Amino acid sequence: MNLVSGHDQTVIAWASKVNGGLGRTPEIALGIIDRDGVLVGALLLHTYNPWTAELEVHGRVSNGVARQFFPWVFGHGVTRLEIKAAKNNKGTKKAAPKWGFAFDGVRKNYYGPYGDALCWFMTPDRCRWVENDNADSRRSSQAV
Repeated sequence: MNLVSGHDQTVIAWASKVNGGLGRTPEIALGIIDRDGVLVGALLLHTYNPWTAELEVHGRVSNGVARQFFPWVFGHGVTRLEIKAAKNNKGTKKAAPKWGFAFDGVRKNYYGPYGDALCWFMTPDRCRWVENDNADSRRSSQAV
């Protein structure tokens, strides 16, 4: 699987069709294609400001795609990446910590009455796929 950019409208249309619509249009849409070039997933980014973005995941994301995505997003100035999911979303509850997202809490009624959201966040210094000085200093301070 590979990550592709520059096809925002195609990726958004695919994610909307697969998901039965999208709540809002993302500012950035990255496609995930298989080795035959078929679109099999989407990573949609909604920006709150130049430094903070929320990630929406549609379809499957391999570790290879994650290795491409995280350096890309943090290399474009994002310093905080967030994921929100309904309490019954087993896929996100399993994937977010596996990718290195830290649990950030619950947002009551985020999806309407009785629709709470579980929230996770990641920063570049927490991301194992991003090379940075903070990660190196964190490792050395833990070893002492």
